[in-house]
Amino acid sequence: MAERFATQWLAIDGLGNKMPDASQFPDVNAALLRSMRTETVLFFESVLREHRSVDTLIDADYTFIDARLAKHYGMAVPVGDGMHRVRTDPQRGGGILAHASMLTATSNPTRTSPVKRGKWVLEALLDAAPPPPPPGTTQIPDRIEDRGGKTIRELMEIHRADPNCAVCHRSMDALGFTFDAFDPVGRLRDRADGFAINSTGTLPDGSVLQGVDAVRAKLKGNPDFTRSLVKHLMVYATGCAQEESSDDELDELMDSLASHPTLTDIVHAIVESPSFRLRGAQ
Repeated sequence: MAERFATQWLAIDGLGNKMPDASQFPDVNAALLRSMRTETVLFFESVLREHRSVDTLIDADYTFIDARLAKHYGMAVPVGDGMHRVRTDPQRGGGILAHASMLTATSNPTRTSPVKRGKWVLEALLDAAPPPPPPGTTQIPDRIEDRGGKTIRELMEIHRADPNCAVCHRSMDALGFTFDAFDPVGRLRDRADGFAINSTGTLPDGSVLQGVDAVRAKLKGNPDFTRSLVKHLMVYATGCAQEESSDDELDELMDSLASHPTLTDIVHAIVESPSFRLRGAQ
């Protein structure tokens, strides 16, 4: 379950299909991408097997690395082969928001993409996927020289001034900006394109998010996150499309769960649900 569900839910199942630019990231190869993916799979599996709260997915004091991934993160290299359970680096924090798998999967080959990262939070963690962009939407150039010396944030702010774009981008961009301290392959950085990074995002309600820690705080204990996870698990377990999932049944499942359910609690609740028991009978 961890392998198939976690990689689909977190949109890292295609990691490696589109490699980061080799000239910019010569140390990133297929083996490192496999280590990134394995970190996330083992982490999800540990939350399930150890009956941990779903909040652990968002914020944890441990992760799994091998020598290859340790060097990539700038962490102490563990002794021995294979993956090792270690304490997280306090500077980058823990949980899936700090995993290089997701951070790489939501980047372009040569630069980060606040839009992709913000969309990932909305889609995977809050079940609030924005609609596709309208036809003819222009893409931000990867090279700063092709952007007239402007940062990605500056161009996105201009783009967001268009009322047709603002509705979706105000939340999406704000969430994406909070990941600015992570480069396109998930390493910590303090500068991008020669400018100091700015990890601040302002949501439509005026609340300010300062870095990924603020996103963690917003998601931990948030019933919208739990509901999104329940819905994704329900779709995976029953094979039904998301639009076929019953809101009434989701409401009943949510009512049956504690305020901070374990991942195991959710799996058990889904297994006992009518949709799961009757799957394939229609």
